[in-house]
Amino acid sequence: RITRQKTGRWKTYIRKPAGTRKAVERNNRDDLIEFLYQHYSEDDKKSAVMDRVFDEFLEYKRDVLSRSQETVERIRYTYRRFMTEEIRQRKMSSITETELMRYVRLIVDSEHPKERALKSFLQMIHGLFHFGYDNHYTSSDVSKRIVAENFYKDCDCSKKEAGKKLFS
Repeated sequence: RITRQKTGRWKTYIRKPAGTRKAVERNNRDDLIEFLYQHYSEDDKKSAVMDRVFDEFLEYKRDVLSRSQETVERIRYTYRRFMTEEIRQRKMSSITETELMRYVRLIVDSEHPKERALKSFLQMIHGLFHFGYDNHYTSSDVSKRIVAENFYKDCDCSKKEAGKKLFS
């Protein structure tokens, strides 16, 4: 509900966490409505799950950055391969830096990916969380401290024998 004060200013209340409310005033009614729209649309973004943000990330890559369809499909494959259903359904804003680092460690320890697959996975993680931060889906880029060199020792760094390379 928006009301006009005796002073001529427009006033309403917004909900805050823990059930409290905060009074908001503006000189112009349109300014107040614009503020409310920004406030509640930002709350909607904060509740977005990883899958939704990932879909928008791929649209951004394809439409704005003009990446090829093959590149988009390769990113999608990496996402589906390494991201479990549990983390894909979590709110992006609820994932902390420590949780993400533990998750990457778990994936590397359980799958022992090749070095190139690890680089693709970490590149996708960095791009996704940077996109989420830039578009206000999360309050910080929690992937910025994840460095590939910390995980190389647990990768599958074996090389094919010369004879097997010849036949493949």
